[in-house]
Amino acid sequence: MLAIAEPLLPRETWPLDIEADRMLSQPLPWLNASDYGSLQQAVDALPANIGGLIVIPAGEYVLTAPLVLPKDKAVHLMGAGSGRTILSCADPAMDLVRVKGSHCTLERMT
Repeated sequence: MLAIAEPLLPRETWPLDIEADRMLSQPLPWLNASDYGSLQQAVDALPANIGGLIVIPAGEYVLTAPLVLPKDKAVHLMGAGSGRTILSCADPAMDLVRVKGSHCTLERMT
């Protein structure tokens, strides 16, 4: 479920710079990763050409495939805090995240 709501962070602290004037003049789309079967499904659910914020609750998330952040949307992943939201790979030889665009950020996670 994609929720359009007031942002969790003050607008002046948003790390997104893609079409900043248009994006900052309206609430940023955001969703809770726990509403989806995987982090990739949450990323894919963000609107194209806009993107948004994905809140990842505290917990350990073991990825069986790289998380792909596309180039057509700004994706901001925000965990519950370092040591509280932990992303890891099932296969140590696998990439954890593949960033295809330049407007993607990850914060507050290990």
